[in-house]
Amino acid sequence: MNVGYLIGTFGRGGAETMLLRQLEHGVGERVVFRLGGADDLEADFRAAGATTVNLEVGSVVDLRALNRARRTIARYDLDVLHAHLPHAMVVARLAGRAAGVDAVVSTHHNVLASADYRSISTLERATRPLDSHEVAVSEAVRESQATVFDRPPWSVVYNGIDVAGFRDAVRSATPPSLPGDDGAGPTFLNVGRYDPQKGQKYLVEAMSSVVRERPDARAVVVGHGAEQAALERLVRARDLTESVHVTGKVDDVHGYYAAADVYVMPSLFEGLPLTALEAMAAELPVVGTRVPGVEEVLTDGVGRLVPARSPERLAAAMLSLADEDLSAAGARAYDHVERRFDIQTLVDAHERLYERLVGTRTVPTPPE
Repeated sequence: MNVGYLIGTFGRGGAETMLLRQLEHGVGERVVFRLGGADDLEADFRAAGATTVNLEVGSVVDLRALNRARRTIARYDLDVLHAHLPHAMVVARLAGRAAGVDAVVSTHHNVLASADYRSISTLERATRPLDSHEVAVSEAVRESQATVFDRPPWSVVYNGIDVAGFRDAVRSATPPSLPGDDGAGPTFLNVGRYDPQKGQKYLVEAMSSVVRERPDARAVVVGHGAEQAALERLVRARDLTESVHVTGKVDDVHGYYAAADVYVMPSLFEGLPLTALEAMAAELPVVGTRVPGVEEVLTDGVGRLVPARSPERLAAAMLSLADEDLSAAGARAYDHVERRFDIQTLVDAHERLYERLVGTRTVPTPPE
């Protein structure tokens, strides 16, 4: 079976990382198209055995670009084209179908409130009838995205990670050198795009309360994005420069997980948060917000759930969890993610879907 994938960029986002992990643990050599943009992970995709192709589509309503994409996709004689994120979905449906692809699949990674969907929701929904199947990464995403007018069937396939592999990478990583590295107090970690959706400002505000109780506590906020300067200003305004560290973009996150005691996810909404899975694989207990997507991850009494936009409740949960037996709490978190969110479960579910849609046939040699 000849399967191709289409995504917006090769940036270091959750959907891009999820697709990369799928390819690393999947079967066969496959082609991955991107619309354009960042190429941070391109070498990683190639190392995973993928052929990478930049379609150079700057706008989903650029008819010339869509026609170029159609011609490029047609050269690969695909049985299945699996798209991730809304702009790539629209291009896969229009250009992929025109290229003669047998089945087009779309995976929805976030709820309708996310910025990606708000900017293209009308066109994304209008082109859904061209799909063969819709996949949601959580029940929350399906409930948000699915409508009674959708022709393609829906299924939920949870995000997953190489749980044991991630744990081993964290265990062998060297923690970064950070201010206040005396090891006395708890270290709280957040990893994610600096974006209002991720709610990092509530973590900074919560730290004002945390350090009153535990002056030796610190928080490390790892990521990149448009809100970095605003977060740094908030840290200074709260006089937390010795306690809260906004790192900006880093090349490797494993050392930061190794340095942490508790993972904090103050998001306002999520699809199914990959970093929460990483944290549990790193044997960290998690404090998260009681919002769709996060609730589906922190079940079975794993971690703590608090209301969104409540720094006071967030601080209380952080302090409470930090006072627990962190080793035992981390072991429970690891057992939970290993049982429910292993990457092989995702890979197998997608392969079964492809076979159900088009059957199997020999993979042709990619064009020169």
